[in-house]
Formats: sequence, structure tokens, C-alpha cells
Amino acid sequence: MFLSRFTKAIPRKTNKQLFSTLPVKAHSTFLTDVAKFTVPTRINSLIELLVLRGEELVNPYDRAGINPFLIPLTYNAQEKSYTCYIRWPTQRSEMDLQIVQTNEVGVRLISLNTDQYCHRLLVENEFQGHTNRNHMIEKVNADGMLYKSGDYQGLINSGKFPTNTPEELALIIDRYILTKIGQFPDCYERLSLDFLTKQKETSSLVTCERAISLFYGWGHPMNFHTKLITQLGRHHEAKESAKSSMGMPKWTLASTFQELEIAVQTAGFTNIKIVGDMHKFRANDPRTKDIEEEGLNPIQVPLDQAAHLMDAVALRSIDGGWDAIRNDLAARYRAGGYPDMATFIDCVKQ
Repeated sequence: MFLSRFTKAIPRKTNKQLFSTLPVKAHSTFLTDVAKFTVPTRINSLIELLVLRGEELVNPYDRAGINPFLIPLTYNAQEKSYTCYIRWPTQRSEMDLQIVQTNEVGVRLISLNTDQYCHRLLVENEFQGHTNRNHMIEKVNADGMLYKSGDYQGLINSGKFPTNTPEELALIIDRYILTKIGQFPDCYERLSLDFLTKQKETSSLVTCERAISLFYGWGHPMNFHTKLITQLGRHHEAKESAKSSMGMPKWTLASTFQELEIAVQTAGFTNIKIVGDMHKFRANDPRTKDIEEEGLNPIQVPLDQAAHLMDAVALRSIDGGWDAIRNDLAARYRAGGYPDMATFIDCVKQ
């Protein structure tokens, strides 16, 4: 999926007129009125860059069938995935909207914020020699200097890294992105795998563990670590790593259901159905004993139930997928004291 970022997509139009006609205002309105969140300065540039990459613009209200926390921006027909903003239930107003890509299980983190992803896409467009690269650099920089054309060439010409193959050049772009732009999970994964290929196990693991610390709360960096140390034959450590990843939202753990099954089994569970049914049960558990005997705040119960409900869907223990839980999920956030989140979840075009 996202790892093949240098595969060129062919947009339906590549002229400048395309960008002035995109109906992107709906996304700003949705963010302000429904998501109750500040609109990122470069949201228009982000959407235009995604369309330039070959993705199709999506109405933000067309949220049926996808994770209820998401605000769709564009759709990649080739990969059958959406690029979206994610609106976390307890997200602080000063926190940037993160960008994710949907998959068979749930979502994968793509970028921590809009400016960094725009910057990255400019670099990749120029590296690929995209027709409209200069126009997009000029347009994005209109909101404040972000990228100077050709800047990445300095690292390629430095002589610090091999440049004999397309793969080696792509790894230099990963290094440029991480040192000059920001932190991206897939860049760390490719660098970690490259170290492993060169039999530099320590460097591979350190790179992997760095990603876990940077993207804490996301399951897929932890699952990548589990797969890596399994590959190294360190099965006891792999089990402990997998058990730790079970504490993350299950819908952030894997890109495919088969990958999720393997993660669950590596953690020591007999099968994925057991874990899914457990989350389904806990999504409806009133926890009366915890409230009466352990002093659990009752308002925490619906919030915990909401998290279990999301995990149960990812584990396929609830028929109907994301749409089947939307109303129940909104009700739990409303009961838990997050009415704006409940309204946001409920807002979907039928």
C-alpha cells in the first residue's frame, strides 16, 4: 500500500485549471461546523497534491463504511483506500489533525500533520519528475516558505550513501524526509528493513524502536517490531512485543485481517474470535462491581465501552462493520460527556 509511494499515478487532469475548480470548501466547512476543529492552513494544498497523485476528491460527508473517527479527503481507486483526517474523541484543540490511510482492518498513520505531509509530497513529486512539481511548490509556498526546489539533491550528492539503484535513491529520500521534514512511520520501516538486509540487526532494531516511541498509541509500529524480531528468531521477545501491541487500538495494528490474526496469535491467544468476542462482551459490560466496590467513575464506563466497540469491529465480531456501530458509538460518547464527538460520529450522508 503506502510503502510503494514512488509508483506514479496518472491523474485525470494535470493542468493548473484543475486546482482552481476543486470543491474543497466543503472540507473546511465540515471541519469547522461538524468536527469542531481548526482548519489546517494548507488543507487546499494537501487535497490538490493528493489529486495530483491520482486520487479522487471525496465529499467529507460521504463517511458511510469507514471508521467513524475519519474525515475523508480523497479516494485511491487502485489501492481501494481513503486518505483522511482522523478526529480523536479526546483530541486537544492545539493538537494537529493527523492524516491516515484506510485499510482492511482500520487505519494506518501517514502523517502527524498537514504541513509536513505537503512538504513530503512536494519532495516526492520533484523526485519523480512530476509535470506540475514547480507549480505546486510555488502554490504551497504561498502560505509560507516550506520547500526550496532541489533541496533534497544535497543529500544525494553528499556521497554519504550509495546511489546506484532506484531503491538506494529512494532510501536517501526517506533519510531526507526524516531529517528535514518530520517523522513518518513508513520511512522508519524501510530504513529498518534496509539495515536488516545489510545484517545490521542492532541498527534495524534501534530504528524500529525509535518509531514505536515517536508514534506511541498507534499499533502498527509495534506490530512491525513484532514481525521484525520474529524474523530474527527471537520468539519470546516477539510474544512480549505482540502482547504489548494488544493494548493499542486493534484497528491501528495491521493492514490486513490475516496480519491481524497473526499478531493476535503471536501474543498467545488461541484465535482471533476469542479476542473479538471478549471486546464485544466488554462493549456492553455495565461494570457495576467496579463502580460499587472499586470506585470507578461511572462516566468512564461508556468511554471504555466505545473503545471496546471499535476493537470488536476491527476483529470482525460485529456484523455490519463500522456502520453497524455508529449510532451506539455516538450514544456512548454522548453519555461519556463528549457531545461534540457524538454529533460528529452521527454526521454521515445516507
